Amino acid sequence: MTCEDPIINLGNIIQKKAIIEQDFILQNASSHPIRILDTISTCSAIIDTNDPINPGEYLKISTKTDWTEYLGNKTADFLLKTDDPISTYLKLKIEGTIIEDKAIKPTALNFGVLNYDEKKTLIVELVKNYNLQLYKLIKITNENPNITICRLNSNGIPNTKIPIAGALGKFAVTVTAPQKPGIHRSTVIFNTDLETQPEQKLGIIFQCREIKND
Repeated sequence: MTCEDPIINLGNIIQKKAIIEQDFILQNASSHPIRILDTISTCSAIIDTNDPINPGEYLKISTKTDWTEYLGNKTADFLLKTDDPISTYLKLKIEGTIIEDKAIKPTALNFGVLNYDEKKTLIVELVKNYNLQLYKLIKITNENPNITICRLNSNGIPNTKIPIAGALGKFAVTVTAPQKPGIHRSTVIFNTDLETQPEQKLGIIFQCREIKND
């Protein structure tokens, strides 16, 4: 059995769309019938017939794998065992890179060590996503009272009077250090109308110094 494309590279795949359905077309290039005896795979594989494949005939193998819980490089391997005495095994592979559809840069802000009531501002930006898709910001979900967010005006100055909802742009994220010492972590969600990943998450971390009483 032969396969013209035994290795299929799908390139970058958006995580929420990473349910992969892929067909392999095999051909019996020998001079005698060949039967598939077994399939060993890391995902679902369906063979469209259990009958012997005659010389010159084609066979379709339909595969399905779910990579929506993963990020990074992934592969799905298939090993077909046949009764062909010349070439008993045939290896097939699907590979790709699972990515998040990030549209916020950076995806995390580290404000460092702050004194009580100290304020520090860093900038994030909503940009076009991986598919260069235009979208709108609907709202920002922020449950930490020590974090405030506003847009920057055309001069790059934070302006709380500019509506949060709207087009892409830059945002000022300001942390006011609370009295409680230690490391503080929060997640701010930029809710958008992106189809693939509407919730763009921004991680925030900062550390507050302990107040020393003289």
